[in-house]
Amino acid sequence: MAATNASGTTTVRYGGMRQNVLALQVVLASGEVLELGRPVRKTSAGYDLKDLFIGSEGTLGVITRLTLRLHPLPEHVHTLRVFFPGVEEAAEASYRVMASGLPVARLELLDEFALKALNRHLGTGFPERPALFLEFHSSTKEALEAEMALALELVREAGALEVEVAKTEEERRGQWEARHQAYWALVHLFPGHRFMITDTAVPLSRLPEMVRFAQGLLREMGLTGNILGHVGDGNFHTLIPVLPEDYPKAEAYAERLVEKALELGGTCTAEHGVGLRKRKFLPKEHGPALEWMRRLKALFDPEGLLNPGKVV
Repeated sequence: MAATNASGTTTVRYGGMRQNVLALQVVLASGEVLELGRPVRKTSAGYDLKDLFIGSEGTLGVITRLTLRLHPLPEHVHTLRVFFPGVEEAAEASYRVMASGLPVARLELLDEFALKALNRHLGTGFPERPALFLEFHSSTKEALEAEMALALELVREAGALEVEVAKTEEERRGQWEARHQAYWALVHLFPGHRFMITDTAVPLSRLPEMVRFAQGLLREMGLTGNILGHVGDGNFHTLIPVLPEDYPKAEAYAERLVEKALELGGTCTAEHGVGLRKRKFLPKEHGPALEWMRRLKALFDPEGLLNPGKVV
């Protein structure tokens, strides 16, 4: 997770791996062991080499130990499911909630296809419409109630049709377990298929446009797929099941999605990494800075031993 700077459902509140790794140990290609970072909240002592290795996908060194920041469990938690007529309205609602400054802990989008797959895989009874799964953490009940009132006002202004509240801890856990099972639900719905998973992110203000483009492109190319992800961070995934002979079509879809994300000021990969498949997009995303990445790679790994051919 550190090597890809991964994230999850609570990243919108607590940050991804880069924000939560205080220190790390890394072994270089030469065998030299470096201790980077300090277990403190802030430091200004020299260059921040620790962050250089987070997200490097194993191309600069092998991470062998992490010191992580921990967060206290919240005193008060409120979990919602909000259903919309379309994914664009759901994306618009997520933008409004984030732009309001509300202390959102989780904000996830699942389209109607994702919820249909979950209902069949887990036996749940979710309405099969595009939805936002939201959670708020607060230290006081009064603050939580005020935050909820504003959140409900914002989602209804964006076109919310229905709001469901997770009333018990069991229901809350079930909601987030369903979100985490979304990929496997789709796999079980399409046995014998391969799956293309996209991973773009755009500025929050461009998210509704990006989601609209992604869904429209599925229809245009005659593909089946669902849209879900960490929209509170401007990041979402499209999961596309295809038979092996149709996989190139799904790859073409993913490439067009990246091109649109870059056009909107976004990124080709928000958390899954570059690997081999997305190397060709880095010149457009980074420009001359890519050459400096290659120089760093040559400095730390002059013989190209670590994850060769990846990223740069």
